[in-house]
Amino acid sequence: MLKSVKRTSIVLSVLPMLGLLGACKTTPTTGTDDVCLIWQPITYSASGDTPRTVDEIRALNARRDAYCK
Repeated sequence: MLKSVKRTSIVLSVLPMLGLLGACKTTPTTGTDDVCLIWQPITYSASGDTPRTVDEIRALNARRDAYCK
């Protein structure tokens, strides 16, 4: 009888852990799509921004375009 009590207590202590493992499932996502929804092109003013700022913004937008094809 003592063995069955131990076995029952072990089973009862493991069951909640199994429930937690089932709750940790992840669903695959496509990182590129998610990032490209957030990472929008930046605009600039050719007359109001410095040439260096315009070049940096164009470079950033080009990186975005290459990544989010």
